[in-house]
This record gives sequence, structure tokens and C-alpha cells, in this order.
Amino acid sequence: LIPATVCSWIINISDRYFISYMLGADVSGLYAVANKISTIMLIISNIFTSAWQLSAMEGRPRAEKERFFSNVYAVYSAIAFVTASGVILTARLSTRLLAAPEYYEAWRYVPVLTLATTFACLGSFLSSIYMVEQRSTATLVTTMLGAACNLAGNFFLIPLWGSMGAAVSTLFSYILIFTVRALHTRSMLRIHWALHRLLPCVLLLCIQCVLMEREVPNLPLWSCLCFAAVALINRRPLWSALRKA
Repeated sequence: LIPATVCSWIINISDRYFISYMLGADVSGLYAVANKISTIMLIISNIFTSAWQLSAMEGRPRAEKERFFSNVYAVYSAIAFVTASGVILTARLSTRLLAAPEYYEAWRYVPVLTLATTFACLGSFLSSIYMVEQRSTATLVTTMLGAACNLAGNFFLIPLWGSMGAAVSTLFSYILIFTVRALHTRSMLRIHWALHRLLPCVLLLCIQCVLMEREVPNLPLWSCLCFAAVALINRRPLWSALRKA
């Protein structure tokens, strides 16, 4: 797990080193501000994961484990998607409130980095399956794949798209980690993914990112509609969690 943590650190930090070397320290500072805003989600996710892993470790039959993980995933992913949509919606406002005026342009990177953080949260959830099944080597291998993807993406995309290339590279690396873990863990626990919620939510978040990047007319209205749609799609798991709270 220690090498896996190092690989996670590479994914989170290497962007800034590449940007500093290729584009300069000023641009790296903007990117660092955007990254701090988006990683608020990951901090909350780590707190949640640490809390519920104690329940995940309890001995249960396989069928009950699958039901338990599927139920937790439904609520976890719903909160992640709704929170991500809200962070994207308020990217300009949060950057204005949390950063100095000269770093205001950092809001442009917040949407893509928030989408990347969403996949990081989902991938972190799947790592708990490796913990329960005592397969920590798989955590290392999948994180190494993500780190390699991030390094390669930074090398090729930053010269093309600047700092946005680093954000897209981070997004690709976390999508890769999530996808590989989702496929690999099927042989251990078959989680019900609810693709009818997962795919539309990812699509809506991507649309929000594109709308923010292009600064389309009536942007707040369109972004609010996307947020409302994400919340509507996830209403059942969210309502179920509220009733049990």
C-alpha cells in the first residue's frame, strides 16, 4: 500500500511539475488553486471510506456482501455526482471566495478536475473491495497504471492544450483506474452498477464542463438545469439515505 500511496501522490503532484517546467510557475500556481478546490470532494470521500470500511470488514456471506456493497455504492455515488455537479456549478463563485483576485482564472480548470475527482472517489470505493479480499497488490497495480497514464498524458497534452491538458490527463488517469478496478473486482464481488444512473450522470457532468469552458450564453441557467437533472436521477438513493439517517 505504501507504493500505491506514492503513485497516488504522483497523479496529484506531477501535473504541477510538468506545468512549471513547460509553461512557467505562474500558470502552475493557477492550476494548484483549482486543484485544491476540486480535491475537497476527495477529502470528504476519504473520511467516508475510512468510516465505512469497518463495516465492510465484518464477516458476511458473499451474497450479503454484494448486496451491502451495492447499497453503499448507490448512496456514495449519488452523493459524489450531486456534489460534483454543485462544485462545477459554483466554480466561479468558490474561486472568487477562496482565492486571491489574481488567481480568479483558476476556475477554468475546476470543472474538469472536479470530474476527475469524482472518478477518483469511485475508484477509492472499489479499493475497499481489495482490502476486504486481501488483494492490496491489485491496489498498487491499478494505481501504477493511473500514474503512468498521467505522466504520459502530461507529456503529450500540456504542449497541445496548456494547463487544460494536465487536467484532462488527470481525468483520463482516474477514469482508467476506475474502469480497471470495476472490471477486475467483478471476479470478487459483483456490485450492481445501476448504469441507468451512472452513464447519464457522467454525461451531464461532461456537458457542464464543456458549457463552463466555452462560457455559453445563459451559462448559470444551463448549469443549474444540469445540476437539477443529476439530483433528479439520484433522487431514490439520496431519499433512501435520508430516511435511514
